[in-house]
Amino acid sequence: MKAFKLTFLLAFVWGIGLAQSRQVLDSLKHQLAIAKQDTSRVFILVNLCGAYLNSNVDSSIIYGQQALAMSQSIKFLRGEARASYTIGVTYRVLGDIPKSLEIVFKGLHIAEDKQYTYETIRCLFVIGGLYSELKDYSKAISYYQRARKTSIATQNEEQAGNAENHIGRIYRILNQLDSALSYGQKAYRRFSFLKLADSHTALLREMGYTQFKLGNHRLAFAYLHKSIQINQMRNDHLFGSIAYNTIAGFFKEINQPDSAIYYAKKGLLEAQAIDFTAAILEASSLLAELYDSKDTK
Repeated sequence: MKAFKLTFLLAFVWGIGLAQSRQVLDSLKHQLAIAKQDTSRVFILVNLCGAYLNSNVDSSIIYGQQALAMSQSIKFLRGEARASYTIGVTYRVLGDIPKSLEIVFKGLHIAEDKQYTYETIRCLFVIGGLYSELKDYSKAISYYQRARKTSIATQNEEQAGNAENHIGRIYRILNQLDSALSYGQKAYRRFSFLKLADSHTALLREMGYTQFKLGNHRLAFAYLHKSIQINQMRNDHLFGSIAYNTIAGFFKEINQPDSAIYYAKKGLLEAQAIDFTAAILEASSLLAELYDSKDTK
């Protein structure tokens, strides 16, 4: 079975804690208007950058650039590290991997030098995701393992679970399904303990991937549909596009082209809503391939 292409973005956003509701955006904008200290304004701008990522990339990058510029102007290193990993994700959504790597590595160097654990973990996640997309899987795993080790050392169970899910994802891509399932189960146990397992879309999606490759198609579709329901409630176009494209790929693999086309169209619409170039390409390529056998025009 061919590996599904659109998996990399999962690696970026897990663990960053991006907000998506209109209420959260309105609250952040109100906080920004009344913030009295520049350091507080930096954190709010970073949160706005993250909050807009899944629904409006242009706004996301504007707030991220403001956060980075303000951090640098007042020499606020923690803020610079946070702005770096958040805006780095946004640059990747826009398709600029070199820029993303450049800015996130700068953030990681600051975070590690100053022993900012929170920022270190998140930079490691983003870098792991970038190397995953570049298909340098050994480097990707090494950065995820560093994130996992740091998370466990600081008793951050949620981030440790995210790291395990990432590692499982790479083993699944490499078709090492026993390892993929093992790390997935570790992540699921952590999230179950935190009562997050049934609402964690990235975990549900990855479990769907692994179960599909193991031949458990019905269970795989159940996980993906549950993920989609959560994305719809959150108005999450970014992860919605990934989930729809994933299901389309599943249907293509089991030779159900009509269903594959239906979900690829949904994935394309979700991706176009935020100009998510990689997901647009994935859905468009899939649709072209599917239509080639049905309707050449």
